[in-house]
Amino acid sequence: MRTMSPLLCSTQRCALLATLLVCHVTAAPVRWRELSGSGSDRGVLKETGYPAPLINLVWHRYSAPIVAAFQNHTEFAMYVDIGIGVAVAIMLYVALWYIHTHPVLSVIGQRDFRDFGKVTEQKFGRMVLPVLFAFASAIDEIEDNDRYHPRNHGTGLFAQYITCYVDTAPVCVVEPDDEHLASMLMQPKYGQCVYKFQVAVNHLGWICCYTGLHFGTTPDNVIYNDTYHMHPLKSWEFWCGDGAYKSCYGVLARFMLEPESVFTRLEVFMNSYINHYRQRVEHVMHTIKEHAMWSGKNLKCSYAMICWCMRLTVHLTNLKIKHGWADEAYHKYPGFYREWPTGP
Repeated sequence: MRTMSPLLCSTQRCALLATLLVCHVTAAPVRWRELSGSGSDRGVLKETGYPAPLINLVWHRYSAPIVAAFQNHTEFAMYVDIGIGVAVAIMLYVALWYIHTHPVLSVIGQRDFRDFGKVTEQKFGRMVLPVLFAFASAIDEIEDNDRYHPRNHGTGLFAQYITCYVDTAPVCVVEPDDEHLASMLMQPKYGQCVYKFQVAVNHLGWICCYTGLHFGTTPDNVIYNDTYHMHPLKSWEFWCGDGAYKSCYGVLARFMLEPESVFTRLEVFMNSYINHYRQRVEHVMHTIKEHAMWSGKNLKCSYAMICWCMRLTVHLTNLKIKHGWADEAYHKYPGFYREWPTGP
């Protein structure tokens, strides 16, 4: 058996390290305010829905490998003079602008970005979408273990063992030409074709689980059961949901009114108590859907476009809720401190 000499092994390691250093591209800092129409941080927030420091944090965490991946892209190679990183940053800004205001592409094409020019409809398809999909695929700002944060507690019944609140929300789309697909998306509750996405939120309002997109006709309890492997509960753990989850393992739901019966005073009190805490997930849903793309318009986009845009939106929303870019805000947790049980 042949063995490699330590010197040769060390030489190969140095060569590999040098190769990695050559391939690594450090993305330069970006002045996001200069990309807005007003040239201010307020303009960034108005056009994208996110504070400039948040976008800067996302850029700092995820841009380097993405910028490196676009080095040899035919469309981006034309902008070597201003820097591939600058071009990618502009495309990311346009993508966030598109999701938040959802304008027609001709409106985006009227903006003249300094050194880059205008983002035409062709450039949107060839440059913006690849960058949007790349960041949506790379971003990872949802922590499953946030369920067990020591300050993730309510009071009374919710002081221990209940870690998350789960619910789904619709994404409205135009009725597809495919009759089979249309039948799977047509939801009588909303009176139109929809996809669904599912989120679970802890007491702090942080998103701990996201799944989607699901067919509109799929019941909420089926979505929960089909995705349970993504968020298995510990033996002592419970989630909380609305009446649709009453049959789901580990989920507490409000009392349901049976035929020819009335609620007792205790049941009315408990339903109000449960709904008080369950509103956390409703508030987060509202924050996710405050962007124009998700505000009730019947989208004509492809499934891939909707899926990646929603994933990017949910992860950025969680980062926004957690104030991940500001240490002072991030550490001002609400609630009180209590350790969680140990064990499986």
